Amino acid sequence: MHIHIDYNLGGTDGTTSHNCNRWMRQVNRLAPILGFDGIVAGRTKVKRVPDPSLGMTVTGKVATQVQRVCLGNIPFRAAAVFPAGLRKHFGQAFKYYSKNEMPSGAPKIAVAKRSSE
Repeated sequence: MHIHIDYNLGGTDGTTSHNCNRWMRQVNRLAPILGFDGIVAGRTKVKRVPDPSLGMTVTGKVATQVQRVCLGNIPFRAAAVFPAGLRKHFGQAFKYYSKNEMPSGAPKIAVAKRSSE
């Protein structure tokens, strides 16, 4: 994905190579192809969020505090290390990566056998 973003899309457009709109668009494009339906990856952003524990302001509104929030429906870490992070988030990583076989539909690769010397 890094190469595609750098050479075909003009590089990153965010604070880091993973916290950019182009990275998140690629995650959102590829996730359904890999079987992750309903995934919405989003950047992290610092914004004010309501915090009822702080009480009310003088204008009668709920007080806010600045927090870093993820704009998607999955944790930022799951999107940043896609697809392994997404598999880990859903508890599929161990099963997927420990099969010792290629995923169904993957092309078959002939492996040359070594001769014993």
